[in-house]
Amino acid sequence: MPAPTRTIQISHSVMQRIRAGVWKSEDLLPTERELADQWKVSRNTVRAALRNLEERGILHAVQGSGRRVRSGHLLNAARIGLLTRQGIVNTGQAARYAQGITEQIEALGHHTITFAINVSKRQVVDADSWRQADFNLLDGAIVIAFQYEDQIVAKLANHIPTVVVARDSSAVGVPSFFVDLGFHAADAVRRLAALGHRRIAVIVPGLDRKPTLNTMVRRGFDLGRHWEGLPIDPEAIITEPREEDLAHDLSDLYQQWRSQDFPFTAVIAIYEASLTHLVQASRSAGDDLTQRMAMVCLSDLSNRQDMAASFAHYLTPIEQIGRDAVQCLHDSLHGKQPRTLDHPYYGTLQPCQTFVSCPR
Repeated sequence: MPAPTRTIQISHSVMQRIRAGVWKSEDLLPTERELADQWKVSRNTVRAALRNLEERGILHAVQGSGRRVRSGHLLNAARIGLLTRQGIVNTGQAARYAQGITEQIEALGHHTITFAINVSKRQVVDADSWRQADFNLLDGAIVIAFQYEDQIVAKLANHIPTVVVARDSSAVGVPSFFVDLGFHAADAVRRLAALGHRRIAVIVPGLDRKPTLNTMVRRGFDLGRHWEGLPIDPEAIITEPREEDLAHDLSDLYQQWRSQDFPFTAVIAIYEASLTHLVQASRSAGDDLTQRMAMVCLSDLSNRQDMAASFAHYLTPIEQIGRDAVQCLHDSLHGKQPRTLDHPYYGTLQPCQTFVSCPR
């Protein structure tokens, strides 16, 4: 996506001044020449920016006077794009993020335009017939960034004000609202150690697929072990296999654990799929790890009652994360800078029916 043109930048600057009350309803704007001198651009560039706002009903031309701010609710209403992966807002945690986001957008009097992004092709694939060029009509965007790369987020942020939920993109300068899974990993180790567990494993994604998430969770896991005085254990870090190899590899992993002189008594994973496949592998071998191993999922499983009954998990304020992200974007659109670039959230551990202490 290209960097914002001067026309779009000027349109956003005019909108910020209107929302900040610099130019109120029916105020007369400076002339095109005055604005061109102020922003050091051509009059044609200013004219194009103002016409864009006229088409959106923000300004109206008064013959012989120039352009005035139009009266009405449109002055404070922003067009906010909600960018997601295709179909993801209808399921799981993403649906809860979307709920909080849309509720807050409506509460602030803004409008939501939902996009679905094809991650592999890096383009908009269905957005009510909107084309990529129509991002020029948006005032800002909220990205539900499951499986988005920071480069995509950064390009969008260079185009319009952007806020990210469900991912830490602060490294590329984008305000981010996300659950700190590293904190959850450290807290899980401490809680498991309090139950007598000394050999605790963690399953993390490969560095080639999700390096930030891998680093965040491993750092928290190591910090928790340090707090509890647990020994360094190279076998405790287990790299999650590719999705197509998950069931086979975790079956092999189960056999390795079973053959150890001192097997792990607890396991931590980011996603419930890893734990589910591990349990299935054990049950296929006539065993049931849930009866003798504590299992903790770092993600919120409250929307999956069947999983929540099987694995301990961290209950997190997902809807509130979405609302806070919208408020941050709203403030940005009104010319206020976010206080910080990253906003980590924490959850509380919810035990499951089979959560076990370390066998004595």
